[in-house]
Amino acid sequence: NMIQTGEIINILNSETVGQAPKTMTIKKIIVKTKGEYPQSVAIDFMNKNIDKLAQFKIGDIVDVNVDLRSREYNNKWYSNIIGYGIQSGAEAVQSSDQLPDSNDLPF
Repeated sequence: NMIQTGEIINILNSETVGQAPKTMTIKKIIVKTKGEYPQSVAIDFMNKNIDKLAQFKIGDIVDVNVDLRSREYNNKWYSNIIGYGIQSGAEAVQSSDQLPDSNDLPF
């Protein structure tokens, strides 16, 4: 289990994959990470976890709980980042201009 923090830069439409009766619905969000070398990371939310995205919009800073999954098919490996939880990361992100000025303190 890992947490990926960043800004939502895109929310893609849901898509249904597979063939009945084994279908699943996937919705991707694209999160831009912070740091010296920011990356745009596609994170898949599946089936019932898609509902967890309802309150978020492009521009929101979020912490996403993710798992990495890989599988082999015809001697090639494929990897996905699977999101299973998401919460607002705005409380954890504070810039220096949001910190109280020492001149504003009552003592």
